[in-house]
Amino acid sequence: MLSSINGIVFANTFQDFEDGLLTGWSVGGRQSGTGNWWGVSDYAGSKMGYLQHRSFTELTLSKSFVFSPNMILSFDAEFSINGDTSPSASGSSTFYDMVNYWITLYDVNSNLLKGSYYGAATTTFPYNNNSTYPTPIIEFRPNGLQHYEYDITRLASDLGVAIDDVKSFTLVFNGYSSWWSGSNMIVRFDNISTGSPVPEPSTLLLFGMGIVGLAGTRLRRKKQ
Repeated sequence: MLSSINGIVFANTFQDFEDGLLTGWSVGGRQSGTGNWWGVSDYAGSKMGYLQHRSFTELTLSKSFVFSPNMILSFDAEFSINGDTSPSASGSSTFYDMVNYWITLYDVNSNLLKGSYYGAATTTFPYNNNSTYPTPIIEFRPNGLQHYEYDITRLASDLGVAIDDVKSFTLVFNGYSSWWSGSNMIVRFDNISTGSPVPEPSTLLLFGMGIVGLAGTRLRRKKQ
């Protein structure tokens, strides 16, 4: 399948959830809390994947992709805490409410190399005890459904990972609510796409004309 992003053509995989299925997605986290739901639902005129939970629990939905050079990951997502799609972080506490996503890089043996961790939270916490992720977390203000794009090669470089070591990566959507808040955490996501740039037809045509030109030059030299 081909698509175009900012004028660059990509050969890609694509998932828009219009079949009503979460094909290829895995559920994780602590699912023992009350009010956990995940699946596909109609939202804003389209079907979207979602996870929703409240009370003391963490819930994740994740999907892995095989890496290829210059691969771009893109998706649309909306994150909300108690209906607020643009939560503002405040305070500093080990108890927090958060919606976030991760992009994690793996080697050929499925060992975690490193990950990048992006979150929106009502409170922030002062440390990250997992050395595979940057600290502090990178906060964002999503303000409703937004489009996100990541160049995996550039991400690996930013994280200090040799790109030749990367064989796959995983996109994880996550929500966490503290034991006392009972907050309603929702992540909706759609149009998951991965792909690498491919030459456009005009580029291929110019390349082909160049080869023909070189062949003609060689033939003329032989005749001389």
